[in-house]
Amino acid sequence: MHGNIPRRAADSKARRFVHLNKNLCNIPMTRDSRQRGPVERDGEWLWVQLDDGSVRFRFAADSDPALHRYPTDADFEVLCQLTCRAKYLDSRQLDFKSITALLDWLGLNAEKPDSRSRNRVLDSLDYWATVAIVYQRWFVPKVARSHVPKHIDPPLQCSLSHGLHIAVSEQWMNLNYSGMNGFHVAVPLPLPRQAAVQNFMLMCKAFGDRNRAARDRDDDVPKIILRDQAKLAQRIGLNPKHIGTQLQAVAKRADEWLSHRGGGVEVLPRGEGKVGIRFGDTTPEPRHLPKSYRVLREELVRSRAQDDDEYRAPVVPGISR
Repeated sequence: MHGNIPRRAADSKARRFVHLNKNLCNIPMTRDSRQRGPVERDGEWLWVQLDDGSVRFRFAADSDPALHRYPTDADFEVLCQLTCRAKYLDSRQLDFKSITALLDWLGLNAEKPDSRSRNRVLDSLDYWATVAIVYQRWFVPKVARSHVPKHIDPPLQCSLSHGLHIAVSEQWMNLNYSGMNGFHVAVPLPLPRQAAVQNFMLMCKAFGDRNRAARDRDDDVPKIILRDQAKLAQRIGLNPKHIGTQLQAVAKRADEWLSHRGGGVEVLPRGEGKVGIRFGDTTPEPRHLPKSYRVLREELVRSRAQDDDEYRAPVVPGISR
């Protein structure tokens, strides 16, 4: 069973922001660990899709059945942290001496190892090394046919031989950091706990970033964005029952998270099944590389000089435990 990974404040500045493609924010894919979708077989592949059919997850037929599920907020947190590290180290190859070193870097208490946290992180790595993601409508800016299907290969490859070696896929890095004409948003880390809150925050970051850019151009931007309440709740993974109460609770937690990072959000009932979303200022992207990352990059350069005489295990999909 997946759950929320505990976090600590230490070392948070070193993993301050991650850039995400706005498609990943506008159509978030994480769900609560208790939510399970039906598994459908199509030839050699198994598929799980979100309730609205906007995102499908593909697995090999011989993969571990425990992985045939939606990604959780804890899974996405691990992926975003590793994406951020790969960007600032300017290397898609990430090496850790052990899983304990990764737990410590993620902000878990490595001094008092928690087997549940260790298993959750390993499950997350195994999940991202197995799943392929298919967006049915992926928006491509400045293209005549703006919405196209998008296939995303497994974002990670991992090996636990002679230390922990993680490779972030080139496709995943390019989706979030290049070639999209600014169609990205900088998201502070760590992400909020609970999938619905995390999803709502990501949507708010994408909407808020668009409104801020329009205000910078002196455009006439509405202060409140109207959305269908039922569709919004479905998009962020809420249970259809008691949507109003749940949505307000999610918005309150998202506002608390954003308020500590220079932003804010409020959901206002508008009648006829509509709600208004009002945004505060979004967190600006850091202008300078954190000192801790400059130190890490220098260490990486020095370690590469010694790699010629060292054994390096091949990176293969999945994890051998």
